[in-house]
Amino acid sequence: MLLTELRGFDIDPARPDISVGKAAADGTIDFGETASFTIVVANLGPGTATDVVLTDTLPGTGWVEDPDTLCTIAVAANDVLTCNIGSMPDSGEGSTFTVTLERPTTLADCGTLENTALVEASNEDPAELGNNEDSASISVICESTITIRKEVSGTDSQDFSFDDDIPGCNIGTLDDDPTSSTPKSVTCSNVASGEYTIHEDEPSGWFLDDIDCSSGATVDVDMNAESVTIDIEAGESVICTFFNVFPVAPVVTEVLAVQVTPTPTPTPTRVAEVLPTRLPETGDGPISGGFAWLLVFGLGAVGIGSTVILVTRWRRNER
Repeated sequence: MLLTELRGFDIDPARPDISVGKAAADGTIDFGETASFTIVVANLGPGTATDVVLTDTLPGTGWVEDPDTLCTIAVAANDVLTCNIGSMPDSGEGSTFTVTLERPTTLADCGTLENTALVEASNEDPAELGNNEDSASISVICESTITIRKEVSGTDSQDFSFDDDIPGCNIGTLDDDPTSSTPKSVTCSNVASGEYTIHEDEPSGWFLDDIDCSSGATVDVDMNAESVTIDIEAGESVICTFFNVFPVAPVVTEVLAVQVTPTPTPTPTRVAEVLPTRLPETGDGPISGGFAWLLVFGLGAVGIGSTVILVTRWRRNER
Protein backbone atom coordinates (compact mmCIF):
# COMPACT_ATOMS: atom_id res chain seq x y z
CA MET A 1 0.00 0.00 0.00
CA LEU A 2 1.33 3.33 -0.98
CA LEU A 3 1.64 6.10 1.68
CA THR A 4 -0.59 8.27 -0.44
CA GLU A 5 -3.32 5.71 -0.04
CA LEU A 6 -3.35 6.44 3.75
CA ARG A 7 -4.59 9.92 3.16
CA GLY A 8 -8.07 10.49 4.58
CA PHE A 9 -7.48 8.20 7.56
CA ASP A 10 -7.44 9.83 11.03
CA ILE A 11 -4.23 8.77 12.78
CA ASP A 12 -4.69 9.42 16.55
CA PRO A 13 -1.59 11.25 17.94
CA ALA A 14 -0.07 10.33 21.31
CA ARG A 15 -2.01 11.87 24.19
CA PRO A 16 0.10 12.50 27.30
CA ASP A 17 -0.94 12.15 30.95
CA ILE A 18 -0.25 15.24 33.07
CA SER A 19 -0.14 14.94 36.87
CA VAL A 20 0.17 17.36 39.79
CA GLY A 21 1.26 16.72 43.36
CA LYS A 22 1.04 19.16 46.23
CA ALA A 23 2.60 18.82 49.71
CA ALA A 24 3.17 20.96 52.79
CA ALA A 25 6.71 21.38 54.09
CA ASP A 26 5.31 20.96 57.60
CA GLY A 27 1.74 19.88 58.24
CA THR A 28 1.58 21.53 61.69
CA ILE A 29 3.09 24.90 62.60
CA ASP A 30 2.64 27.59 65.24
CA PHE A 31 1.20 30.92 64.18
CA GLY A 32 3.97 33.32 63.24
CA GLU A 33 5.93 30.54 61.54
CA THR A 34 6.13 30.25 57.75
CA ALA A 35 3.60 28.15 55.86
CA SER A 36 5.09 26.44 52.78
CA PHE A 37 3.52 24.41 49.97
CA THR A 38 5.42 22.71 47.12
CA ILE A 39 3.68 21.83 43.85
CA VAL A 40 5.19 19.45 41.27
CA VAL A 41 3.76 19.05 37.76
CA ALA A 42 4.93 16.08 35.66
CA ASN A 43 4.32 14.78 32.15
CA LEU A 44 3.95 11.03 32.43
CA GLY A 45 3.75 10.66 28.64
CA PRO A 46 3.53 9.46 26.07
CA GLY A 47 4.50 12.41 23.96
CA THR A 48 4.84 16.12 24.55
CA ALA A 49 2.14 17.93 26.51
CA THR A 50 1.11 21.31 25.14
CA ASP A 51 -0.38 24.44 26.64
CA VAL A 52 0.20 23.19 30.19
CA VAL A 53 -1.27 25.55 32.82
CA LEU A 54 -1.12 25.22 36.61
CA THR A 55 -3.61 27.17 38.75
CA ASP A 56 -4.08 27.36 42.50
CA THR A 57 -6.31 29.57 44.63
CA LEU A 58 -4.19 29.99 47.76
CA PRO A 59 -5.52 30.47 51.30
CA GLY A 60 -5.17 34.13 52.19
CA THR A 61 -2.74 36.66 50.77
CA GLY A 62 0.95 37.43 50.96
CA TRP A 63 2.27 34.29 49.25
CA VAL A 64 5.72 34.46 47.64
CA GLU A 65 6.93 32.17 44.86
CA ASP A 66 10.27 30.46 45.44
CA PRO A 67 12.09 30.28 43.16
CA ASP A 68 10.81 32.91 40.76
CA THR A 69 9.50 30.90 37.80
CA LEU A 70 6.92 31.18 35.03
CA CYS A 71 4.18 31.90 37.55
CA THR A 72 2.23 34.97 38.52
CA ILE A 73 0.30 35.59 41.71
CA ALA A 74 -2.78 37.75 41.37
CA VAL A 75 -3.87 39.34 44.64
CA ALA A 76 -7.59 39.33 45.44
CA ALA A 77 -9.52 38.07 48.46
CA ASN A 78 -7.12 35.13 48.13
CA ASP A 79 -3.92 34.94 46.11
CA VAL A 80 -4.42 33.12 42.78
CA LEU A 81 -1.38 31.35 41.37
CA THR A 82 -1.17 30.89 37.58
CA CYS A 83 1.79 29.15 35.92
CA ASN A 84 1.82 29.13 32.10
CA ILE A 85 4.24 26.24 31.69
CA GLY A 86 3.61 25.68 27.96
CA SER A 87 5.10 22.55 26.37
CA MET A 88 6.45 19.70 28.49
CA PRO A 89 8.33 16.71 27.05
CA ASP A 90 7.65 13.28 28.52
CA SER A 91 11.26 12.71 29.58
CA GLY A 92 14.43 14.55 30.42
CA GLU A 93 14.76 18.23 31.13
CA GLY A 94 11.46 20.04 31.27
CA SER A 95 9.36 16.94 31.93
CA THR A 96 8.69 18.21 35.47
CA PHE A 97 7.94 21.65 36.88
CA THR A 98 8.24 22.62 40.56
CA VAL A 99 7.12 25.71 42.41
CA THR A 100 7.21 26.45 46.15
CA LEU A 101 4.95 29.00 47.83
CA GLU A 102 5.61 30.56 51.23
CA ARG A 103 4.20 33.18 53.59
CA PRO A 104 4.30 33.90 57.34
CA THR A 105 1.17 33.03 59.28
CA THR A 106 -0.85 35.31 61.55
CA LEU A 107 -3.65 34.92 64.08
CA ALA A 108 -6.09 35.08 61.16
CA ASP A 109 -4.72 31.71 60.01
CA CYS A 110 -5.56 29.82 63.21
CA GLY A 111 -7.00 26.47 62.24
CA THR A 112 -6.34 24.79 58.89
CA LEU A 113 -4.95 26.22 55.66
CA GLU A 114 -6.48 24.03 52.94
CA ASN A 115 -5.46 24.28 49.32
CA THR A 116 -5.93 22.50 45.96
CA ALA A 117 -3.77 22.80 42.83
CA LEU A 118 -5.10 22.06 39.30
CA VAL A 119 -3.15 21.36 36.10
CA GLU A 120 -4.44 21.19 32.51
CA ALA A 121 -2.97 20.50 29.07
CA SER A 122 -4.67 21.08 25.71
CA ASN A 123 -3.79 17.62 24.34
CA GLU A 124 -4.19 15.44 27.43
CA ASP A 125 -6.03 12.16 27.12
CA PRO A 126 -9.53 12.73 28.58
CA ALA A 127 -9.25 9.34 30.24
CA GLU A 128 -6.22 10.49 32.28
CA LEU A 129 -7.68 13.44 34.19
CA GLY A 130 -7.84 11.69 37.56
CA ASN A 131 -4.44 13.01 38.66
CA ASN A 132 -4.90 16.58 37.48
CA GLU A 133 -5.54 18.01 40.94
CA ASP A 134 -4.11 17.48 44.38
CA SER A 135 -4.68 19.02 47.81
CA ALA A 136 -2.63 19.68 50.93
CA SER A 137 -3.29 21.35 54.26
CA ILE A 138 -1.39 22.97 57.11
CA SER A 139 -2.67 23.14 60.69
CA VAL A 140 -1.81 26.49 62.29
CA ILE A 141 -1.70 26.21 66.06
CA CYS A 142 -2.61 29.37 67.96
CA GLU A 143 -2.04 28.25 71.53
CA SER A 144 -3.01 30.67 74.27
CA THR A 145 -1.39 30.35 77.70
CA ILE A 146 -1.98 31.86 81.13
CA THR A 147 0.84 31.60 83.68
CA ILE A 148 0.37 32.47 87.37
CA ARG A 149 3.51 33.04 89.45
CA LYS A 150 4.05 33.57 93.16
CA GLU A 151 6.56 35.95 94.73
CA VAL A 152 6.86 36.92 98.40
CA SER A 153 8.99 39.38 100.30
CA GLY A 154 11.87 37.31 101.65
CA THR A 155 11.94 33.52 101.81
CA ASP A 156 9.05 31.76 103.42
CA SER A 157 7.47 28.30 103.31
CA GLN A 158 3.93 29.67 103.24
CA ASP A 159 1.71 28.07 100.57
CA PHE A 160 -0.76 30.23 98.68
CA SER A 161 -4.00 28.78 97.27
CA PHE A 162 -5.69 30.02 94.12
CA ASP A 163 -9.15 29.67 92.61
CA ASP A 164 -9.65 29.96 88.87
CA ASP A 165 -12.33 29.31 86.25
CA ILE A 166 -10.02 28.27 83.39
CA PRO A 167 -11.45 25.09 81.80
CA GLY A 168 -9.12 22.12 82.10
CA CYS A 169 -6.69 23.94 84.39
CA ASN A 170 -6.24 24.04 88.15
CA ILE A 171 -3.67 26.51 89.45
CA GLY A 172 -4.06 25.12 92.97
CA THR A 173 -1.29 25.93 95.44
CA LEU A 174 1.91 27.88 94.78
CA ASP A 175 5.00 28.61 96.88
CA ASP A 176 8.08 30.60 95.88
CA ASP A 177 10.29 28.74 98.38
CA PRO A 178 12.97 26.99 96.24
CA THR A 179 13.22 24.15 98.77
CA SER A 180 9.51 23.38 98.55
CA SER A 181 8.02 20.70 96.31
CA THR A 182 5.08 23.05 95.71
CA PRO A 183 5.50 24.80 92.33
CA LYS A 184 6.28 28.50 92.12
CA SER A 185 4.21 28.89 88.94
CA VAL A 186 1.62 27.06 86.88
CA THR A 187 0.98 27.50 83.15
CA CYS A 188 -2.45 26.77 81.69
CA SER A 189 -2.02 25.77 78.03
CA ASN A 190 -4.43 25.61 75.09
CA VAL A 191 -6.69 28.15 76.77
CA ALA A 192 -9.77 28.93 74.69
CA SER A 193 -10.52 32.57 73.91
CA GLY A 194 -12.55 34.11 76.71
CA GLU A 195 -12.51 35.90 80.06
CA TYR A 196 -11.11 34.18 83.14
CA THR A 197 -10.64 35.23 86.77
CA ILE A 198 -7.86 34.06 89.09
CA HIS A 199 -8.27 34.74 92.81
CA GLU A 200 -5.77 34.30 95.64
CA ASP A 201 -6.98 33.02 99.00
CA GLU A 202 -4.92 35.32 101.17
CA PRO A 203 -3.41 33.46 104.17
CA SER A 204 -3.84 34.93 107.63
CA GLY A 205 -1.21 37.56 108.42
CA TRP A 206 -0.23 38.04 104.75
CA PHE A 207 -1.49 40.59 102.33
CA LEU A 208 -1.35 40.88 98.58
CA ASP A 209 0.87 43.84 97.73
CA ASP A 210 0.75 43.72 93.93
CA ILE A 211 -0.45 41.79 90.86
CA ASP A 212 1.80 42.44 87.88
CA CYS A 213 0.84 41.06 84.44
CA SER A 214 2.91 41.02 81.27
CA SER A 215 1.51 42.39 78.05
CA GLY A 216 -0.17 39.89 75.75
CA ALA A 217 -3.81 39.98 76.87
CA THR A 218 -6.31 42.40 78.35
CA VAL A 219 -6.14 42.26 82.15
CA ASP A 220 -8.15 43.87 84.94
CA VAL A 221 -6.48 43.78 88.36
CA ASP A 222 -8.73 44.10 91.44
CA MET A 223 -6.55 44.40 94.53
CA ASN A 224 -9.54 44.61 96.86
CA ALA A 225 -10.76 41.23 95.62
CA GLU A 226 -7.20 39.79 95.45
CA SER A 227 -7.90 38.79 91.85
CA VAL A 228 -7.13 39.42 88.20
CA THR A 229 -9.49 38.98 85.27
CA ILE A 230 -7.84 38.09 81.96
CA ASP A 231 -9.55 38.53 78.59
CA ILE A 232 -7.44 36.38 76.27
CA GLU A 233 -7.61 35.80 72.51
CA ALA A 234 -6.21 33.00 70.35
CA GLY A 235 -2.42 32.98 70.27
CA GLU A 236 -2.00 35.33 73.23
CA SER A 237 0.07 34.52 76.30
CA VAL A 238 0.14 36.34 79.61
CA ILE A 239 2.10 35.94 82.86
CA CYS A 240 0.66 37.36 86.09
CA THR A 241 2.75 37.51 89.27
CA PHE A 242 1.04 37.75 92.66
CA PHE A 243 3.38 39.45 95.15
CA ASN A 244 2.70 39.03 98.88
CA VAL A 245 4.26 40.52 102.00
CA PHE A 246 3.93 39.64 105.67
CA PRO A 247 4.00 42.79 107.82
CA VAL A 248 4.92 41.76 111.35
CA ALA A 249 3.94 45.22 112.53
CA PRO A 250 4.33 48.78 111.43
CA VAL A 251 7.34 50.27 113.16
CA VAL A 252 6.40 53.65 114.58
CA THR A 253 9.47 55.80 114.40
CA GLU A 254 7.88 58.84 116.02
CA VAL A 255 4.56 59.77 117.59
CA LEU A 256 3.83 63.24 116.31
CA ALA A 257 0.58 63.74 118.21
CA VAL A 258 -2.10 61.90 120.15
CA GLN A 259 -5.65 63.10 119.58
CA VAL A 260 -8.23 61.76 122.05
CA THR A 261 -11.83 62.88 122.23
CA PRO A 262 -12.80 63.57 124.97
CA THR A 263 -9.28 64.35 126.16
CA PRO A 264 -8.13 61.99 128.96
CA THR A 265 -6.10 63.10 131.90
CA PRO A 266 -3.24 62.52 131.75
CA THR A 267 -2.65 61.88 128.03
CA PRO A 268 -1.09 58.61 126.72
CA THR A 269 2.65 58.44 127.13
CA ARG A 270 3.72 55.83 124.54
CA VAL A 271 2.63 53.27 121.97
CA ALA A 272 3.26 49.73 123.18
CA GLU A 273 2.01 47.61 120.28
CA VAL A 274 0.64 47.89 116.76
CA LEU A 275 -1.06 44.89 115.17
CA PRO A 276 -0.49 43.92 111.47
CA THR A 277 -2.45 45.74 108.80
CA ARG A 278 -2.13 46.98 105.24
CA LEU A 279 0.27 49.92 105.05
CA PRO A 280 2.31 51.73 102.41
CA GLU A 281 6.03 51.46 102.92
CA THR A 282 6.42 54.77 104.75
CA GLY A 283 4.28 57.71 105.69
CA ASP A 284 3.22 60.46 108.04
CA GLY A 285 -0.18 61.34 109.42
CA PRO A 286 -3.26 59.76 110.98
CA ILE A 287 -3.57 55.99 110.73
CA SER A 288 -6.96 54.37 110.74
CA GLY A 289 -8.78 51.28 109.49
CA GLY A 290 -8.18 47.84 110.92
CA PHE A 291 -5.72 48.91 113.62
CA ALA A 292 -5.58 47.89 117.24
CA TRP A 293 -3.44 50.09 119.45
CA LEU A 294 -2.44 49.42 123.03
CA LEU A 295 -1.95 52.76 124.75
CA VAL A 296 -0.18 53.04 128.05
CA PHE A 297 -1.52 55.91 130.13
CA GLY A 298 -0.33 57.54 133.27
CA LEU A 299 -2.91 57.55 136.07
CA GLY A 300 -5.85 58.34 133.81
CA ALA A 301 -7.78 56.30 131.28
CA VAL A 302 -9.78 56.84 128.13
CA GLY A 303 -13.45 56.59 128.84
CA ILE A 304 -15.79 54.20 127.00
CA GLY A 305 -16.78 55.69 123.64
CA SER A 306 -13.72 57.89 123.42
CA THR A 307 -11.97 58.27 120.01
CA VAL A 308 -8.18 57.94 119.77
CA ILE A 309 -6.13 59.02 116.72
CA LEU A 310 -2.36 58.70 116.71
CA VAL A 311 -0.52 60.97 114.29
CA THR A 312 2.74 59.12 113.63
CA ARG A 313 5.76 58.73 111.42
CA TRP A 314 6.27 55.07 110.60
CA ARG A 315 7.66 52.48 108.21
CA ARG A 316 6.34 49.10 107.16
CA ASN A 317 7.99 46.11 108.78
CA GLU A 318 8.06 42.80 106.93
CA ARG A 319 9.14 39.29 107.74
